Amino acid sequence: MILFQLKYLNHKKKAKVASLSKSNSEDPNKIYCFAVKRNAKSSKRSEFNGNKAHLLRSSLFEKYKDDNSISFYFSNNKEDERTDSEIMQSFSQNH
Repeated sequence: MILFQLKYLNHKKKAKVASLSKSNSEDPNKIYCFAVKRNAKSSKRSEFNGNKAHLLRSSLFEKYKDDNSISFYFSNNKEDERTDSEIMQSFSQNH
């Protein structure tokens, strides 16, 4: 029963990401977060990027949600995915 619920939740998340991606012309297979980066001075995180991060990486999103100058980067390659700690450490070393 629990395995079924997990598969259902993953399927539901993928469907939401696909729906978000269609409206943003983003590859819906990019679901593995590997970085956060500060945008150029006049650029802000898109609503799509924030929604996607909140959906797929809520714990990481919570850490940066109040700073719209930071965007989340996703890959379609599972091997690219990094933990919150790895992403935060890399970000702090580069800023």
